[in-house]
Amino acid sequence: MRLGNYTVLEVEKFGSNLQDSDALGVAGKMPALIVEKIRKYNLNHSDAKLFSRVILSTDSDVDSTGVVLMKGVLLSYETGNRAKRWLLGLGSGKAYCTLQCTFVDKTTGLEVLKVNFEGELGGGFFGGGAEGASKAVVSSITNYLKKHYQP
Repeated sequence: MRLGNYTVLEVEKFGSNLQDSDALGVAGKMPALIVEKIRKYNLNHSDAKLFSRVILSTDSDVDSTGVVLMKGVLLSYETGNRAKRWLLGLGSGKAYCTLQCTFVDKTTGLEVLKVNFEGELGGGFFGGGAEGASKAVVSSITNYLKKHYQP
């Protein structure tokens, strides 16, 4: 099966291989960030939507037909060092995170796709922040779906 065969993307609560509070916080925020980003994309691209519905599992009121579940695990997360990013630049002190997403057919339980996404945050006038790395991962997921989701 390919992602384009599904009309609904249901994003489940994400787990984390790391158990520190920062990593757990990032993993906890990821599903909502992903749903929000794809919904915004769909509003601006009604002719090329990514799924007809994008929902959080907690919002799930649909049967399993045409639904692909997105399950995620935060594999790595580094807050980096804002001062190094700002003062030294050249890749110093980067914040980054890696997220593994598995797409599963909700009806059959079969894995459709598994892919890792990475996000990093370099410099910037204010040195950036670790939240930017999380948003970069979400952008990476959205960009991947734009390339590979074809209904």
